[in-house]
Amino acid sequence: MAAAAGAAPIGRKMHKVILLGDSQVGKSALTSRLRGGGIDTTSTLGVEFFTHVFKAEDGTTIGLDIWDTCGQERFRSITKQFIRHSSAVMLVYDVTCRDSFRHMHGWARRVRKEAPEAAIVLVGNKIDLGTKRTVTTEMGHEMATQFKVRLFETSAMTCAGVTEAFAHLAQVAEAAAVPSLPPTKSSSAGPPKTNVEIMAPRPARNAAVA
Repeated sequence: MAAAAGAAPIGRKMHKVILLGDSQVGKSALTSRLRGGGIDTTSTLGVEFFTHVFKAEDGTTIGLDIWDTCGQERFRSITKQFIRHSSAVMLVYDVTCRDSFRHMHGWARRVRKEAPEAAIVLVGNKIDLGTKRTVTTEMGHEMATQFKVRLFETSAMTCAGVTEAFAHLAQVAEAAAVPSLPPTKSSSAGPPKTNVEIMAPRPARNAAVA
């Protein structure tokens, strides 16, 4: 399935998907790579939104409203609101951070509570940092089996596995067939990416890939 960057045409059926996981696991970097951009090293504040279209081999297209959320505890109540009505969820952990992997259970529980019909895709990011890895592929597969979902391992730094993970996310979102919320004016007529302002932005700082 090929990715076609940019906003979806007006009138296209869109599927709401959301990225969840701890802060600094690489959610924003993954979405940046999907859009063809570089690595964004600043942490997401609140929620960021953009649209993306995938073209399947049979010529059909799948439109996604993609919501990139902040993993910090102080934003959890906000994140909860955006989980609702999602067709699919990408749960992202950092393979060099065992805690972010353990916390997948809590994130999965939130999804099952707020969007019980949503499909889930499990993603282990930062596989380029092999020498620092603390979560093995086998551990990831064991968790995926527990969740009854598919595991993808990715590197936002090298782009490995990124398109494949999002293409599968699009497919499971289409299969779930949960209607997205009505598109906002910014999502149908504005630029591909729109920031949902939760609080005043803070100055950019040097940080790990987020």
